[in-house]
Amino acid sequence: MPQNVKSTQNKVRFLIQKIFLEKSGHGFSRTHIIKILFKFKKILSNKYPDDPILEQLPFYWYRHGPMCDPIDNEFNDMRDSGELKYIGHDKYILQKGLEYSNNGLEPHTTNEFKIFLKSINPYGLEELSREIYKGSPCYFYEHFKYGFLKPVEELTKVMKNGQQPL
Repeated sequence: MPQNVKSTQNKVRFLIQKIFLEKSGHGFSRTHIIKILFKFKKILSNKYPDDPILEQLPFYWYRHGPMCDPIDNEFNDMRDSGELKYIGHDKYILQKGLEYSNNGLEPHTTNEFKIFLKSINPYGLEELSREIYKGSPCYFYEHFKYGFLKPVEELTKVMKNGQQPL
């Protein structure tokens, strides 16, 4: 294996790396990565319900939408090891000059992921988030996030600046 290829034993880590590599130059937050992989899992599970990677992406719903501890842990490891570089506004990029091996992903998984990533618009991640919330397991999630939480956050900002709400 060439020296510039970093072999990973973790398929989840490869998927995270692939997002950064395919969308080079765009920063992503941990939450963005989780939501992108949540949508990919949904698509993949419809086409290939027995794909082994699906077991490595156990999602549950949390206050910011879908959450997956293996993705969270890998992202944090990548950040802490310096593999991800902080660029501000809670966003990161992959350090340059690193390449990665898929280390055992099914060929159809790699192909589906490549096709899927082409559909991801780094400037349209809010739309992806809204789409995910519309498909949430509870009606309340979407309305809490977009109907209740946003106005409360804005009110909090106003009050922190010493202004009185109308």
